[in-house]
Amino acid sequence: WGENFCPSGGWPERTTAEKPEISLARFREVTMDDAVLAKGLVETFVASMGKCLRDIEASLASGDQELLRRSAHTIVGASANLGAARLEAVAVQMETGAKRGDLDVVRDLLPSLQKRFASACSALDKLL
Repeated sequence: WGENFCPSGGWPERTTAEKPEISLARFREVTMDDAVLAKGLVETFVASMGKCLRDIEASLASGDQELLRRSAHTIVGASANLGAARLEAVAVQMETGAKRGDLDVVRDLLPSLQKRFASACSALDKLL
């Protein structure tokens, strides 16, 4: 069975660090293996996420918690849609911090969010 098998509960959940940057199964499901659709979705994702990242930076500077929450929420949904689980996980933490009004948590997560976004973009490029 191997050392990672849990007799009482089956196989353990994979941690975010063990998950691929992009779930190939989810990406194929969403794009229906259509290259033109995939390219369009990736271009839209990159543009939308770029705007969200700029909005997060601006909202941190201005203290606009609602813009911050909405931007993080948009990243959660878009990353989940394309199967970018690592990006989604950081965005969920950021959205939670924004909902609580904890701008320090959000500020601390921003470099990780930017890194995950860059990694997701790189992984998506390889899929096209």
